Amino acid sequence: MVQIKTVSILLVMVGQGGLRVAEGASLSVGSLAMPPGSTTILTISGEIVSEATYGVTILVELVPRPGAVGTLVFTVAPPADIDQAGDPWPGMGMFSAFDTDQTGSATMNGMVDDNGTFLPGTVSFSGPLLHSPLTASASANGVWDVFLSTSSGDSGWEGVATTLTSGTIMVLPWACLENVDCDDDDPCTDDFCDAGLCEYTNHWPPCDDVGDTPVERHPIIIHPLTWP
Repeated sequence: MVQIKTVSILLVMVGQGGLRVAEGASLSVGSLAMPPGSTTILTISGEIVSEATYGVTILVELVPRPGAVGTLVFTVAPPADIDQAGDPWPGMGMFSAFDTDQTGSATMNGMVDDNGTFLPGTVSFSGPLLHSPLTASASANGVWDVFLSTSSGDSGWEGVATTLTSGTIMVLPWACLENVDCDDDDPCTDDFCDAGLCEYTNHWPPCDDVGDTPVERHPIIIHPLTWP
């Protein structure tokens, strides 16, 4: 916990000194939907392009919007409820989970991943960095914001100004976890679960509902809901 706070304070101090904004230095949350009473994976991704940094700090907090009921929490540690999804420094980095056992809060966690030297080195990376399981209570319903700025500090690539993009988690009775959850019993559609929402596309070759005769009939339906 001391390590997290120390790194975050350093980032703020450097930023106050007029740190330039690096194009492509970012961290973002993958928005998704999930049904009540389920567990799914939240993904935090990052990008940095040929910038000098020695590590990345990710601090994540779940905040319910007005009207949300029930609970949405990070799966409680121990064991550590955080997995390293990608390593900007393969073979030399040091990954430290900042899980719910350390934060003392089921709605806040994160991680520190550094290059093992704490000396800036030029790095380029793009992709997932952190996987963290989420659990919604059986009574949960509504929208939760996922912020990369918490009471413990801000997320960022150390020494580099970082664009942070928050996300949302929608807990909905009709959300899906797997493709089979979207089965509409229609042989003329292909059914997919994408980020918790069902997606239906025309089966190819086209067919009708009864005899599977090739026809142009079914419209494409993608994500009946929009992200709030």
